[in-house]
Amino acid sequence: MSTLEATVSMLEVLSEADLLRIQTFAKCLFMSQGHENPFQPLTKGQIIAQLDESAKEYAHGQFKDADAFADEMMEKYGL
Repeated sequence: MSTLEATVSMLEVLSEADLLRIQTFAKCLFMSQGHENPFQPLTKGQIIAQLDESAKEYAHGQFKDADAFADEMMEKYGL
């Protein structure tokens, strides 16, 4: 089991309050290493651009069925 898989399996059993505390810590750790905060709010224009890109990808068949994706994640993480 990879470090990521082990971490995800631990996170899956925590409460929402605990997950928020971990997220706050992770943000601080991330920024203390000189990275920019990746959780900045998007502008209306950025949201519209992302939605437009998603619509184009969908129109070109570049998506995965949600049920198939959920099945893959359940199998991958033993849910």
